[in-house]
Amino acid sequence: GASGMIIVEDEEGALPPEYAKMEEVPFFMQLVDLLRMKTMASHGGDHLFTPKGTENFVIVNGQYQPTHEVNEGQWYRFRMVFAA
Repeated sequence: GASGMIIVEDEEGALPPEYAKMEEVPFFMQLVDLLRMKTMASHGGDHLFTPKGTENFVIVNGQYQPTHEVNEGQWYRFRMVFAA
């Protein structure tokens, strides 16, 4: 199913200025349980979903093993959700 993240913005002045000016980086992580998905697809009569492996993996923002560049000396505000 579909999932996502809702970011609630802070009220003006609610955070100290050093936090308020940080670049925000959202990370939405999801566990992909291939064995369970394969079993559910089979019970539902789906013959199109045929993954080769059974190893679980995590996707971040809908991507497998993404990268994100950060600059040395710069602070970031990471907003993270882990949905399994």
